Amino acid sequence: MEKEVTEHPSYGMIGYSRVSCSGKNVFFGSDLPVENYIEINIHAAELNRDLSRDWYHADHGKKLISVKLTSNQFAELLTGGNMGDGVPCTVTEVMGENIPQEINTENRKQYTHRMFKQRMFEFNKQIVEKQQRIKVLTAKKTLSAEDQKELNWAMDWITQEMTKNIPFFMECFQETMDKVVTEAKSEVENAILTKAHHYGLQVLQGKIPVLELNAPGKQD
Repeated sequence: MEKEVTEHPSYGMIGYSRVSCSGKNVFFGSDLPVENYIEINIHAAELNRDLSRDWYHADHGKKLISVKLTSNQFAELLTGGNMGDGVPCTVTEVMGENIPQEINTENRKQYTHRMFKQRMFEFNKQIVEKQQRIKVLTAKKTLSAEDQKELNWAMDWITQEMTKNIPFFMECFQETMDKVVTEAKSEVENAILTKAHHYGLQVLQGKIPVLELNAPGKQD
């Protein structure tokens, strides 16, 4: 039976795979390096047709794009439709060209820590400057209205930093750590489920024996 093969630039095949590796992978939009992730590939495709059926083949020589996502990102992709611009993913290949991976990405925890450290450095610098200025003002026998205004402003600034700005940075850091912990727990759970699924398939395929439910020598 004669078969017809049709190609068109709009034809494509998309698929995803669960990938495990020994090294740590860094992902755009994630604070954790992980060993298990999801890889999505889109290839150019062709339509094969005869009188009895249609079937589709990917042209593996024409990979359009390849991306990878953490398990969390993949779950968000599947459950978060019509929300914003989508979910971060890490592009690894476009039109046959490998995309270099960014290794030394500053994560959210490091960014928050750096900004807090920078803010504390500036805070300390300005405290020293204001301390010197306050000493000059308080050394005067009498304070003018402008002097009193300057002293009040300096005290207000210190109070603002101590009661609002610095606590705000601490809250941001704590929120970041909470998100990292939640993401880590989710990645561990996904890794366990992936392993369980893998071993379950091997049992069903007879590649590994089913474990005995009872201990050796124990009678029901």
